[in-house]
Amino acid sequence: MARSKVTGAGAQRTVSVPVTNTGHRPGSEGVQIYVVTSPGDVSRPPKEPAGFSKLTLDPSETGTAEVTLSERSFARGHSEAHQWAAGSDRYRLLVAVSAADVRSTIVIEV
Repeated sequence: MARSKVTGAGAQRTVSVPVTNTGHRPGSEGVQIYVVTSPGDVSRPPKEPAGFSKLTLDPSETGTAEVTLSERSFARGHSEAHQWAAGSDRYRLLVAVSAADVRSTIVIEV
C-alpha cells in the first residue's frame, strides 16, 4: 500500500491503493481510509473513517482499491448555521487495513 495516490480537487477526492495477494490462495483484502484533522480541533475525533473498498484477488494478482471521498468526509458541523461544511485545511489521510493497522499516510489540502 506504499504507492497510494490521490486524485481530484477540493473536497472531491479519490484515493487509489494498489493491493497484491502474496498468498497461494484466492483472498480478499479491505482498504480503509481515515481522515485526521489539524491538531487541536476538539470538535472532531482523532481520526474518522471516511470510506473503504474490498478486493478479491487470485494468487499473485494485483488490483487497485479505489475509495471516493466527498465533501462530507472533510466537513464539520456548524451549530449556528445548522449545516455541514468543509473548510480549507490540511488533512492527513490514513490508508489502513484496520483502525489499528495503518500502512501509509497522505497529506492533502482542501
